[in-house]
Amino acid sequence: MNKYKETFGVDISKGVFDVHGTNVGHDQYKNDESGFRKFL
Repeated sequence: MNKYKETFGVDISKGVFDVHGTNVGHDQYKNDESGFRKFL
């Protein structure tokens, strides 16, 4: 039995960070305060 509903992978670089969820897919954000706020 798998207790996890979704798994996320995060790749952080100097200018952007990419997030990929098993259910929600891929998205990219700026690597600054506004990007982190948008991600949350």
